[in-house]
Amino acid sequence: RYHVFVKRLQGLVAALKAHFQAMNAIAKTRYSVAQHLAILSKDSPLFDKTGQMPSAEKPSDSVLSYLSIHEGVTGKAKMYCQKYSQFVIDYAIEWEKVVTSRVNKGLKNAEDLRVELDHYQRKVESLRQAANATMAKGKQVEQKAAERLTRNEEKLIKCRETHNSFVASLCTLIDEVTDRSWRDLHPLLVKIAQFDVTLSGDEAKAFASLNTVVNEMKRLAVTHGIKPQARLKDLDSLDPSALSTRQPGNDTLAIEAGVGGLSLNTGNNDIWSPSNGGGLSSPTDNDQRLPPGSFGGSGMGGYPVSVKSGASDNFSVGTHSTQ
Repeated sequence: RYHVFVKRLQGLVAALKAHFQAMNAIAKTRYSVAQHLAILSKDSPLFDKTGQMPSAEKPSDSVLSYLSIHEGVTGKAKMYCQKYSQFVIDYAIEWEKVVTSRVNKGLKNAEDLRVELDHYQRKVESLRQAANATMAKGKQVEQKAAERLTRNEEKLIKCRETHNSFVASLCTLIDEVTDRSWRDLHPLLVKIAQFDVTLSGDEAKAFASLNTVVNEMKRLAVTHGIKPQARLKDLDSLDPSALSTRQPGNDTLAIEAGVGGLSLNTGNNDIWSPSNGGGLSSPTDNDQRLPPGSFGGSGMGGYPVSVKSGASDNFSVGTHSTQ
């Protein structure tokens, strides 16, 4: 019964430690998700409510984004994990340590007393048999042998009393720590319940601010004509011209050409061949002018670049670093 209880208590300690690790892990991964969402929303209409963080220009009371909310929750989660370790896990570990230490020590002492009791029982039995054998022969037991028997019988009686008393006390202890272990479980359960209530309440309060983010996403959907249904099927099958949501007047994307001399048709029967640098050799080169809306190359790697119109008849190709 005692060993079954200890295994269950050790199982609880292991579960609490695993939950502690999981809480730490979920706090990190949840914040990591928020960070990656912020990175993907950079330079888009979503960024203000997705990845904006307080700064010198934007005080904390003016910023409410998915990332800022999760940063606050993550900070509190670390504090709660420390409290969980201190008041829940440490209690369970100490509970197991106190019970197993005292009971195991008691079991060892009981075994030592049993060995001593067995020793005197065998010794007294041997002395009695010797005395009986002497009297069976009609002889008188020597006084020295009789005194020895008496002395060991007294030791046996005292040893048996000590053993029985100790074992009875140990049984009472084992009975208390097993059958009435619920009394020791009670404070742990109270602490865990209070922890769950406080943690969930604080998180619920913090995450309620996400309603502002949700409402802003709905407003952006209306403003930019985003349908409730995801457009992944359209991305997979629609013609790019039908798929495009680019606003008129925006810079046109072009494809960078590699250094091998890729030539792209500009749409007006002119052929552009990049120089060794991958860009235009001269912005005034009449043979290498690119009007807005055409494809132009710069550098290598096949990344899109913008073809912007200048104030004069010259055109320039904006490059994007691939570093």
